[in-house]
Amino acid sequence: MNTNEVICTCAEINEQQIVSAIRNQNLKTLDEVCETTGAGMVCGGCRPVIQEILNKLNK
Repeated sequence: MNTNEVICTCAEINEQQIVSAIRNQNLKTLDEVCETTGAGMVCGGCRPVIQEILNKLNK
């Protein structure tokens, strides 16, 4: 986790950016992550992966 792997190809958002946003801004929901990072806002195909990351970090 916390890599440069692109999670959202539409917005070119990588895992590190998502993880940083979740940790730094204490994001708790998928919608919060998507609105904050811009990931998952175009086609939505990456939303399940973003939710997995969110679940791992908010255990």
